[in-house]
Amino acid sequence: MQAAHRLAELYRETGEDLKRNFWLERQARRVEADMEEAGERERGWAAEAAMELARQSLARYQGIRLTLPLSRSMVAKTDALEQAVAAYQRAAGFGVAEVSTEAGYRIADIYARLGDELMNSEKPPGLTDLEKAQYDLLLEEQAYPLEDSAINIHEQNIARAREGVYDRWVKQSYEALRTLLPGRYDKTEIAGGPARE
Repeated sequence: MQAAHRLAELYRETGEDLKRNFWLERQARRVEADMEEAGERERGWAAEAAMELARQSLARYQGIRLTLPLSRSMVAKTDALEQAVAAYQRAAGFGVAEVSTEAGYRIADIYARLGDELMNSEKPPGLTDLEKAQYDLLLEEQAYPLEDSAINIHEQNIARAREGVYDRWVKQSYEALRTLLPGRYDKTEIAGGPARE
C-alpha cells in the first residue's frame, strides 16, 4: 500500500495520469478486498485514491453540455452522472469522515447543477409562446426530482454534525441548503439579551 501510494504521488508529479490512475485504483482495490484488516492509514490512502478517481469522473461529467436535441445529450450526461455518483459513493465507502462528507456534498451538487442546467438549457427554435411555456413545464418536471435529491443528500451530509463531524463539506452543504430551501435554512438567529429602555 505504501509503495502504491508513493508511486501514485510520483506519477502525479510527472503528469503521467494513466500510470497514476493505475496505482490509485490498486490502492482502492487492495483495501476493498479486505476492509476489516486494513488499518486507518491504509483506509485513508484508499479513500483519497478513490476520491481522486471520483474527481476525474466529475470532470468528465462536467465536460458534457446539454445541447439540442436534448434527448441525446441528456443520455450522455445521465450516464456520466451515474459514473460520477458511483465513484463518489465508492470513496465514501471507506469510512473516512472528510472523504465521506466531500462525497456527500459533491453528489448533492451534481444533482442540483443538473437541475439548473436543464432549466437553462437551449430551447428548440421556432416555438410559440405557448409551446415555450409547455416546454419549460416539462423541464421543470424533470428538474424538480433532481433538486429534491440534492436537498435530501445535503440534509444527510449536515446530519453528520450531530455525530461530531463538522468540516468544510458539511458547512458547504448548509450553505447549499440556504439557497435550495431558504425558508428552512436561510434564517438569521437573533441573540437574546436584556431589553433596553
